[in-house]
Amino acid sequence: MDSLFLTDKSVTPTEEIIADLLGKKYVFWQKLISGIKELYPESELIWQNYRDAKCWLLPLHYKKKNLCWISIANDAPRVSFWFGKKVEPVFEKSAISESLKERFSVAETNKMGRGFSIFLENVKDLEDIFELIDFKSKIK
Repeated sequence: MDSLFLTDKSVTPTEEIIADLLGKKYVFWQKLISGIKELYPESELIWQNYRDAKCWLLPLHYKKKNLCWISIANDAPRVSFWFGKKVEPVFEKSAISESLKERFSVAETNKMGRGFSIFLENVKDLEDIFELIDFKSKIK
C-alpha cells in the first residue's frame, strides 16, 4: 500500500511543502515539472483535491486530454497513467520501450482499461515518464 502525502484538503501544495516532503528527490520533481513546461508549454498543471484519491493530485491537461496525474507517495513523486481499452492494441504495437510494455501488460485492469504508476526516483524513471506522456499526447 502506498503511503500518501498531501492528504490535508485544507492545505494546497506549494513548492516549499513539496521540497520539504521530497528532500533529495526534489530535484526529480523540478526536472519533471520543468520538462513538462518546456515540452508542452500550453499544458495545464493545477493542483486539485480528489475525494476518491484522498489526496491532492496534479493532473496534466494538454489539448483537452488528461495525460497523467502527478502526486507524492512513498517519499517520491508518483506519476500515474490510465489507458482506455481502445489504446491497448496501439500501445502493444507502438515504439514504446519493452520495459514499459511489460509494465503495461501486468498493470491493474478493469472494464475501462489499464492503469499504473511510476515512482520518480532516478533518471530512467524520468525518461519512462516522458516517453509515456509523449505517447499519450499523440494518441487519438
